[in-house]
Amino acid sequence: GVPFVFKKWINSVTSEFIMLYGDGDIMLPGSLLKLVECLDNNPQAALAHGLEVHSMDTIPNASGKVTLINSKEYLKTNLIGGAYAWSQMSCLIRTEALKLKTEVVKDWYWDHYFHCQIHLFSDQICLLDEYIVIRGSNESAHQTPLDNNKIFRHHSEKKLQSLDFINRYERILLFKKIPINYYRLRIII
Repeated sequence: GVPFVFKKWINSVTSEFIMLYGDGDIMLPGSLLKLVECLDNNPQAALAHGLEVHSMDTIPNASGKVTLINSKEYLKTNLIGGAYAWSQMSCLIRTEALKLKTEVVKDWYWDHYFHCQIHLFSDQICLLDEYIVIRGSNESAHQTPLDNNKIFRHHSEKKLQSLDFINRYERILLFKKIPINYYRLRIII
């Protein structure tokens, strides 16, 4: 499946940076260079990401400002919700950060666990307030509505993976002063 193909690619990369990109996504001109500059100028950041839109017609204005954000904020967003998130299609990752501790899980919602691992084992994320990619230009992908079973599966699996992640990495999370009991409570409510 997709996660194992990604892991195979990740393991064979020898360049300084890696970008996982999907079919139907369009990178806006100059975006890759801007992400590379973010990482070059912020060596403490494990990855740099920008913003996404779903249509070329609706690209709002953005400041272009670069902000370094503690990875704990992204981990919190992944586990219990919050303001900071990114997708593979709008980010450039340091290959060393990706290879260091990330592994691929067999679950349907594998990228949630993948993101949590990157956040746990990094200190900073570089946020570029600029639109980087037009997601899913393949229109048929956006016209198929999710049925209730898929929505339930998505929501339930994310919660189960979050709890599994906390249990598996409990000692490291405690060392980093992550309030895991509060997070567990928020996940199960």
